[in-house]
Amino acid sequence: DLALGNDYGDYGLYLSSSSSIDIIGNDLRNIRAYAIYLVSVNGSALDRCTLYNNRVIARSSSARPVYFASCDYWNVYHNTLLAYSAGEALYITNSNDLNLRNNVMAAFDRNAEAMFINNSANLTSDYNDFYAYGCYLIRQGGSFRNTLADWQSASSQDANSISVDPRVGGVTDPNTSYYGLVGQGDNLQADVPVDIDGESRPAAPTLGADEYVAAVPQALSGSYTVPG
Repeated sequence: DLALGNDYGDYGLYLSSSSSIDIIGNDLRNIRAYAIYLVSVNGSALDRCTLYNNRVIARSSSARPVYFASCDYWNVYHNTLLAYSAGEALYITNSNDLNLRNNVMAAFDRNAEAMFINNSANLTSDYNDFYAYGCYLIRQGGSFRNTLADWQSASSQDANSISVDPRVGGVTDPNTSYYGLVGQGDNLQADVPVDIDGESRPAAPTLGADEYVAAVPQALSGSYTVPG
């Protein structure tokens, strides 16, 4: 397993030509280029690589939280990937048999998408949150998917996913207590029983790296007098 602390450089983690890798529980913030950069890092059908419980912020220029190139057989579960740049929160190219579940992928620059995917087969993706501040949510090869419904129609993926602003603390703070992510995940207790802080995950978990409880706002009822 690989576990890194906070990083303020160009790369948080750079791996190439490797196999049987588990990247778990990293808190990477203010990365200027690629926070987690993976090239030709492969698992197998019987021994998949894992990317679990990572909380990542990438900033400046075209920085990206996670970059997959020629990487096969990965489980990508319960990550919070935040891009404050013109780069996508998750970039996938020439990578096959990836399974994306219970992630938050958010791009806060108007020129960026939550995810880019190109020339990659056998993708399985569901129970994620995709958010983009700009016009396009996801780029699939040379085609832009403006909304989650557009992506669902084009890919036949993410039937149970959502598209909401995760309302994180900002460019240096990936934490959130937004109720809209609570209970939206798939049950992955067998693979990811605890969150990035070691807290147990319930059968209906919160999306992203951090498990928390948040009250749903209730509509006001009764009579109120507004002064003025």
